[in-house]
Amino acid sequence: MGRGVCRGVVLKIQGIHVKEYFLPLELGSTDVILGMKWLQTLGETKINWGTLRMELVVGCRERIIQGDSGLTKAGVSLKSLIRTIREEGGGYLVELHRLEGVRLEEEGNVPSAVQLLIYQFSEVFHPPQGLPPQRELEHAITLKEGETPINIRPYRYPQIQKDEIEKLIRKMLEAKIIRPSNGPFF
Repeated sequence: MGRGVCRGVVLKIQGIHVKEYFLPLELGSTDVILGMKWLQTLGETKINWGTLRMELVVGCRERIIQGDSGLTKAGVSLKSLIRTIREEGGGYLVELHRLEGVRLEEEGNVPSAVQLLIYQFSEVFHPPQGLPPQRELEHAITLKEGETPINIRPYRYPQIQKDEIEKLIRKMLEAKIIRPSNGPFF
């Protein structure tokens, strides 16, 4: 069950602007459902379910929304996906998820003493720029003599979590907080 209503959200679907109310729901991999309320506003439409094509009138212009036939197909194996990317020279994976918002009332409940501290030490809250200063002693994990690095299968994260980890690593690399490693453990 959703919490609240998102009012006046504007979606742009193939050049057509749709302004509607939306209920935030857990929909799995589905991004948006435009229901009967929206369909009723369209009046007469022509739909070909086989080709996923919808012809409608917006304002005084006839418009066409063309569905993606790839979305009706079953899931693809990793092997097949890699082969397709190699053949086509690249690709995109787009995954959208609902964000949890912070209510404005909660933001305003910061005590004035805390707000003063945040203001006084604002430089602490900026993202670091670059690597930390050089230290006399670099930390190292030394293996016993003759041992090889551990070779176990890595833990598999859900796609959304893996993407978030990779995004954070990219940001840290760009900000030079971390640097690439060519050590035997990676």
